[in-house]
Amino acid sequence: MIWIVVNNYLHDLATGLLLTAVFTLYLARRLWCDCILTFSQYRIFFRYLSRVFFIAAGFVILAGIPRALYFRDVELIPMIKKDMVLLLWVKHGLLLLAVIGSVVMWYRLSRDFYVALENRWLNIKM
Repeated sequence: MIWIVVNNYLHDLATGLLLTAVFTLYLARRLWCDCILTFSQYRIFFRYLSRVFFIAAGFVILAGIPRALYFRDVELIPMIKKDMVLLLWVKHGLLLLAVIGSVVMWYRLSRDFYVALENRWLNIKM
């Protein structure tokens, strides 16, 4: 049962890493738009942070499977005993919003990146 608890903590950590990677990529894009970073520097940021994003997203999905299977025994019943079920639902709601928001934000940032990459390849000034 200790492995399930460790898995749950790592799942939450991966969710935070997912959110952090997207936020850092957003800041890098802002620096590129403000002409502080060159496009080649931004491309390096994008490649590495996309790897971090996909690894964290994969871990969130894979670690979410045992978390969902043992949710009742490990999280729900102890929270019912402590009368903190509402806090548990708020926590999971915020984590769900963080994951959905991260995926949407990464999609928008990647779309902007690939448009800029294509325009750069076609020698169109941005």
